[in-house]
Amino acid sequence: MNFLKINKNIKLQEAISIMSRNPDIFGMSVVVDENEKFLGIITLGDLSKILKKDPLLIGDFVEKHYNKNPIYFHNPISDLEVLNLIKGKKTNRKLPRYVPILSENGNVQRLVNVYKILSEEITNKPKITIVGMGFVGITIAIALARKHQLVLGYDINPKVICDLKNAKSHVDEPGINSFINKLLKENKLSFTSEIDKLNSEVYLICVGTPVDKNKIPNITFLLNSLKDISSNLKPGNLIIIRSTVGIGTTRNIIIPKLEELTGMKVGKDLFVSFSPERTVQGNALYEIENLPQLVSGFSKSCLTKSIEFWRGITNAVVQIDSLEACEIAKLANNSYRDLTFAFANGISQICSDFQIDSEKLINSINEGYPRSTIPKPSPGVGGYCLTKDPYILSSSTACPKEFKNMINSSRKVNDSQVGYLIQHFNTFIKNNKIIAEKMNILIIGLSFKGKPQTNDIRGSNAIDLHNKLKNKVKNVYGYDMALNSNTLIPGLNFISGITNLKSIISKSQAIFIMNNNSNNLPKDFLNCLKKGTFLSDPWCFFSTFDLVNTCKITYSNLGKLDLYNNQ
Repeated sequence: MNFLKINKNIKLQEAISIMSRNPDIFGMSVVVDENEKFLGIITLGDLSKILKKDPLLIGDFVEKHYNKNPIYFHNPISDLEVLNLIKGKKTNRKLPRYVPILSENGNVQRLVNVYKILSEEITNKPKITIVGMGFVGITIAIALARKHQLVLGYDINPKVICDLKNAKSHVDEPGINSFINKLLKENKLSFTSEIDKLNSEVYLICVGTPVDKNKIPNITFLLNSLKDISSNLKPGNLIIIRSTVGIGTTRNIIIPKLEELTGMKVGKDLFVSFSPERTVQGNALYEIENLPQLVSGFSKSCLTKSIEFWRGITNAVVQIDSLEACEIAKLANNSYRDLTFAFANGISQICSDFQIDSEKLINSINEGYPRSTIPKPSPGVGGYCLTKDPYILSSSTACPKEFKNMINSSRKVNDSQVGYLIQHFNTFIKNNKIIAEKMNILIIGLSFKGKPQTNDIRGSNAIDLHNKLKNKVKNVYGYDMALNSNTLIPGLNFISGITNLKSIISKSQAIFIMNNNSNNLPKDFLNCLKKGTFLSDPWCFFSTFDLVNTCKITYSNLGKLDLYNNQ
């Protein structure tokens, strides 16, 4: 492109005159010395700021005021390479509009219009279809669209699609509806439930893979999604499996199925990669861009295409040696977490026999001892992933019997935690000679976790507790600020609003705090409790208070029960 050259020894007034007479160079000039060697740049914007600050500087020479540290490169280098290098620089400065390219002797040979190249790159980016608009699908769709990809979200549920088209997500993530609304208006994100609309270069499969009653993974949704996209696949397409699957599923089931459905060869015509989702609900949009993406491929070409794709959203890409290794990686992440939680919860169960505050004990064990990182005990492990992924790992034929038993036992330990809460509740009833059938019970915190906040009640220990108590007491009430008033949980009286919550607190004979979202608790929570109430506090919000004597209530946490005799 054409560009201006201004000598460092001319005055600002002359520089302004030259640049104003040449509007096609967009108010920017390179600054050179007597030998035409590049020194820096100056813009009309710079000059305007200088003279606004002190109009008398108009008689100064350019040499005193030009930018001596602009971004520039030497030939040979392509425009696209310039763009990629600039985007890779760790700087808080915004992208420069123009970048000088110098010859070996330091003369300016051309200017690269960075904004133009960026615009062309956006326009030429492949269209992407995300199959499955659950938590995994909608969050990755938003993340990709924010990176200037053209994204189509597909789901077989027309209501989900209709809501998303109106920027109403059923998935609770900070700012998610605002992001969807903005991306819809910018035409970077769209949604459909019609199969014939799926015409993309890249497909991400993000459907659920639940386990059946025998804890065996059910990949029906996954196979159906392959069938849905198969008629639209064409040579060169990249298919990335994002769903959690058993070891060997991608190679032994997914790839043969794709080849059967399309008549094309994977590794030659189609490219298949397994790249698992590992984000936490409540912080997914941040983690997609900042957590390392594990990437594997059926062949070297499959791996290369997948890595190139993920480089468009994050620089943190970790190459995994094989499809099976990558499948194990995802399962190992979640199974390991479940195992460590089970250890902490098992310790809390032992503590129950000795009236020991398990959280206080574990904090003491960990304090100052770097080789001990026992997690905090909890009322159980919930959610969609941690309650099923260990079973997917243990269901593998390659899983040794002893290891399988350990994985499955950890699940049983975590599932049994609610029973220990109920044991303390039963002791309270017996000690105070209370008739359970006349009791009002309140459960605070219905989502499967509180931090980061989510509205997901799948695998929730609070729901498990409700199901175990609802036929034994008069009423079970429930509250969670993350859930809307339309939340329907059979047999549960859902409370909306803090005023109604405080009213129910004052009328309840027993209260269970089931997740760690402190925003669920009114600031004057303790003042709302009536004398003789049973408070189960497995997250230890009030463990440092002497509630038996100060509030005249029975206090229970994981391991210890302090009874107040209301007789």
